[in-house]
Parts: sequence; structure tokens; C-alpha cells
Amino acid sequence: MHGDLYAGHILAAKNGAISGIIDWSEGQVSDPSIDFSGHLSVFGEESLKELLSEYKKLGGMVWEGMFEQTVERHAAAPLLYGLFAIATNSDTHIEAAKVQLGLV
Repeated sequence: MHGDLYAGHILAAKNGAISGIIDWSEGQVSDPSIDFSGHLSVFGEESLKELLSEYKKLGGMVWEGMFEQTVERHAAAPLLYGLFAIATNSDTHIEAAKVQLGLV
């Protein structure tokens, strides 16, 4: 999984076809639902269902319950960001995490 997959890390050709993905600094062998949860944030549940279907058609491993797992990963994202903020001890991240967690 990429670990930080969003539009800024996706390269596209002029015709809109994806031509590459950059910044693999957080990449690792892990749960792909982590990356799919970012798609859910931006495009919603119906689009996620379509994406998972296309991913499977192109050879990606999609298991029963992956959609629900991705939704749960999305719900946990503010908590993970809070842990990151604590680990970095960055006031900027700590304040942003508080907002995401509804603490301010």
C-alpha cells in the first residue's frame, strides 16, 4: 500500500489516464484498504464500490467485507492522525488532530 495516496501523488497524462504514482516514502506491504479509505473521503461510498469493482477486474485482491473494512479505516483516520501528532510533537498537527477528533 502507498500510505499517503491522494491526488497530489497521482500523475496523469493529458487524456486523464493515470501514468504514475509518486512519493512512496510511506509505502509498505500492508492492508490496501488504508489507501482506499482516502478515496472514500473524497468521492463517497458509491464511488468506492465502483473503484473496488474495477480494482478486482484488473487483478487486485478484493475480499468479502473489504468495503466495510475500508469504511471503518476511514472512521478511524482522525485517531491515527492524533497518534501521529503525538509522535511528532508538532503543535500544528496536534491542533489539527484536535479539530478532527472534535476536541475543540
